[in-house]
Amino acid sequence: MAGNQTAPTRAKKDNHPLWVKERYFVIPAILKQKMQKAPEDVQMILCSIVSKIATATKKNPEHFANILSIEFKNTIGSDYHGYLEILHDWRIVDINNRYSNAEDKGFPKSYRLFPSANAAAKAIVRFEKKVIQPLRDQSDLTNDVAKSVYRNLKRIAVRENLLPQANLIDEVEAINSAVKVYWGKFNVHYSAKAKRLFHTVISMPKIARRNLILKADTSVPLFEYDVKSCMPVILLGLIQTPTERATLTALLEGDIYTTIANEQGITKIRDDIKDDFLIFLNGGIRNYVYTFFHQHLPTLADWALRGKGAKKGMAWYGQNIEARIMAQEVPRHINQPGIPSTKQIYLNTLICGGNPDEGILYIPMHDGWLGIERDEQRIASVVRNEFHRHLRYWVTITRKKLETGEETVLVKGAPPDASQVADE
Repeated sequence: MAGNQTAPTRAKKDNHPLWVKERYFVIPAILKQKMQKAPEDVQMILCSIVSKIATATKKNPEHFANILSIEFKNTIGSDYHGYLEILHDWRIVDINNRYSNAEDKGFPKSYRLFPSANAAAKAIVRFEKKVIQPLRDQSDLTNDVAKSVYRNLKRIAVRENLLPQANLIDEVEAINSAVKVYWGKFNVHYSAKAKRLFHTVISMPKIARRNLILKADTSVPLFEYDVKSCMPVILLGLIQTPTERATLTALLEGDIYTTIANEQGITKIRDDIKDDFLIFLNGGIRNYVYTFFHQHLPTLADWALRGKGAKKGMAWYGQNIEARIMAQEVPRHINQPGIPSTKQIYLNTLICGGNPDEGILYIPMHDGWLGIERDEQRIASVVRNEFHRHLRYWVTITRKKLETGEETVLVKGAPPDASQVADE
């Protein structure tokens, strides 16, 4: 075991990178002192628990994070309670024992690091794996889209020399994600609710995706594309009055999330505002987003509290539309034989790179996709046409270069003429 260091990047003689041959955890350095006399297998269990909790509470370390008991059982076994009690007695892990088994509104126990442990310096500890075993892929390829996404995911690899991260928690998350991609554990499957498509790359922290590369040609950069303000855009499908449609459309021309926060006097980062937006949509919670909607979009606010939103949640409605477009209609459209033409693929390949024989790279990412520059205009055209067909609104598409994080607008607003609209 070693500590207080980042992951090594040189490969050992068996050609596996060291980060594949070892287990990595991030812990408060004070835990190393407390557990130094324990056997190595016990140390690894204690580190596993603490690292999981540190990661789950990374965003708000002062708040408790719900963790399902099955997550502990799968990695530690059914006797995990004893280890948690040890960590609690050492004032490393704080436990909120409140939980509910209610069928619709159940929640598990929650955990955080004690404030003193969280404030302590962090360290990365690593344990050599006794046996190197490939991770088993658990994809459920139930239809042609799932099979297509799985094929495209197999075109993705992870760089051997992982890029440095901003902090040690991100470092360990990036390593753990890289190991899954290294072994091809993509776990493509549909959710029961809203039939959203999930896979390992979606589940990866954004910072970890920087390590993804195109297997066939590592010089071709990968991009993550997004439909700007996708969930607010989808709400256009619920609006019945011209006045509210005009109001929401005007908000979408800017950045609706920061507009809401600025008007309500909220100082949060954009990702946190988006989370609060979804909390409102999911349950009609009367937070500052509700206040804004009540003032400017009263019908939608009422819908969230008493209408369809009270039964399944407006977020469910939005995710259902999003999944239908991005994980059903778009991939089936772009995978039609002859679209685009072989000639066009080769012309794009000469300019942007990639392997023309492998076809369009399209990996759905909920409200966006992972792909390469060669295919972006074709895919963006299909995405925008499908959103317009459903919602009568031309969405803006942004793109971010995975390695650098550089973000630009790929295409904005309505097309200047009908020639940009693909045939239905």
